[in-house]
Formats: sequence, C-alpha cells, structure tokens
Amino acid sequence: MNEERAYEQVASEMSANNLRPGLMAKAYAESAGNTNVAKSLYIKYRAKQIIEKDIADQEAAMARGAAEKAESLARAKAEQAAKLVKKTKLEQKEMSIWLQTIGIGEIFIICFFLIILLWLLF
Repeated sequence: MNEERAYEQVASEMSANNLRPGLMAKAYAESAGNTNVAKSLYIKYRAKQIIEKDIADQEAAMARGAAEKAESLARAKAEQAAKLVKKTKLEQKEMSIWLQTIGIGEIFIICFFLIILLWLLF
C-alpha cells in the first residue's frame, strides 16, 4: 500500500468516527491538549500503522511463498529419490534372477572373456 492510500484509509476511518482510542490518547498526550495537533498526530500515527501492517503482511506472504516453494522442491526431490530406489530395487531383483538362471558354463565363459579383455588392455 502506498502512503496516499494509507492516508485515504485514515480519512475514511475518521469520517466514520472509527478511531483507535489508544492511539488517539497518545496523540492528545503528545499535543499538550491541542485538538488540531492531536488530530494531525493521530492521522500520522495511524497512517504509519497501516503502512507497517501492509509491509508485514507482504513479508509474511513472501515467506509463505518461499516456504511453499521449498516444500514443493523437497517433495519433488523425495519423489525422485523414491523412484530411484524403486528402480534400483528392480534392477537388483532382475540381476538376482539373472544370476540364479545362469549355469557354471556361462560363468566360465564370462570369466574367460573378462580375462581376455583385461589381457588385451594391459
């Protein structure tokens, strides 16, 4: 809210005789009983309250937005991790099944080719 709108809201509250008693008492106390000065101080104090509340509301909304974004990101990362775990478990299961189905002959052939490959590399 800009400053002009805050003062418009104060004017509206004053015309509706919707004053804040504590704030009006503060204004009278600081005006040494001068009614015009008290009204002027009240307007100034009340506009400042409205602006400060608006700033606090905006900051709170930004903080909520940041928290929601962080929560969303954390949820997405957790889902990604869960998918990776599921994929890894499936791959492990497939490897286990494959190892259970191969025989000693296949193991010998695989080892033979690995030895040849290592011999060729070095």
